[in-house]
Amino acid sequence: MRRNRDISTIAIGWRIGLSMLITLFIVGTIGYLYAAEHLERVQIAAYANNQKLDVRSLQNASANDAQNNSGVREQTQALKAIAGRSVVSKAQVVKSGGVIVLAEDPFIAGQRNKDPDIQAAVDTGRVTAESTEDEASGDDIFKFVSPVLLDGRRDALFVTYNTSISDQRLSDVRLTLILTGLLTLLVGALIFHLVAGRWLMRDHRFALSRASLDGLTGLANQRSFAVDIGRVTSASERIGDIYSLVMLDIDDFRSINDEEGRKAGDRKLMEVAEVLEKQGLSDLPYRLGDDDFALLMPGSHYEAAVSLAEELSTELHQKGTRASIGVSTMRLGVRGEVVEAEAAAALKEARRRGGGNFVHFEELRGEVNVAQPDKIEAVRHLIAEEG
Repeated sequence: MRRNRDISTIAIGWRIGLSMLITLFIVGTIGYLYAAEHLERVQIAAYANNQKLDVRSLQNASANDAQNNSGVREQTQALKAIAGRSVVSKAQVVKSGGVIVLAEDPFIAGQRNKDPDIQAAVDTGRVTAESTEDEASGDDIFKFVSPVLLDGRRDALFVTYNTSISDQRLSDVRLTLILTGLLTLLVGALIFHLVAGRWLMRDHRFALSRASLDGLTGLANQRSFAVDIGRVTSASERIGDIYSLVMLDIDDFRSINDEEGRKAGDRKLMEVAEVLEKQGLSDLPYRLGDDDFALLMPGSHYEAAVSLAEELSTELHQKGTRASIGVSTMRLGVRGEVVEAEAAAALKEARRRGGGNFVHFEELRGEVNVAQPDKIEAVRHLIAEEG
């Protein structure tokens, strides 16, 4: 009888263990597929962001050349910088008719690029981004064609990326994910079986979720923001990169609550949260409290932050929501609380201008200085008093 009970116990143990292994395998497979797809999306998003910045760089170089009567010297240098990236295989500025004006190889200037998307960019301003095959080498490439205004004329910036490098990196990451997943599967199943951690892990995840998320919108809350801005600041300092911060609040939110009711106010908050969640893959949205929101943008420089703030203001206005937006961009050696205080100061200025607009702190630099901790605290008090 005892032996039968032991056998039954062992059988149940094996069934539980097998169920856990299957569950972990399914979860690991889904996680692997999602991670691989996410990595590809991040890579493409990085290419797209580079293309936007490259267009601006060339346009600025064209303006400098015109001002300095330097021909196309700065434009040539800008294009060389684009072509100098390890993943870029071609970088050309092409005018109407497919005539190459500037190229990574100066000897092909004056030749023709017959890609049909070039003329579409010149004629209609259409942006093309697609995976294709290089006609000369047969290699897989990722192609971007964007309109660019140079010397008062709309040309096309034609850039191709050699995907073999990024594909190799993705393959290495996938292999690491597989090996890590297998190891995690074995170790996790053993620990899970020994200590019955399923319930503990479930309760722990639930408690963390409740502590770090806003209950209405599902966005990360003030506590998460305080942790993340410190983490992003440290990471940016370590790799020599910068980030931007957008702070936003809804104009006349109290009036909406008083006149239309609490549910109408909640709907406005949800609308803003949905707009923020649709931004870039690496951007981090937060609800800081009441009608105050923030968007942390790792790797985003001044131009990208201003462009996004303008898009946010436009999209919210189209949804019938007026919002004041303040933007700041990190400078190396500056603490996260300074970046936050600068964004708060810019937000305060946007409200002072009547709301429904955005202000970058660079517009205020020289007029407002929030670099010292006591001044940071003073700005926070001003925001609290006005709110």
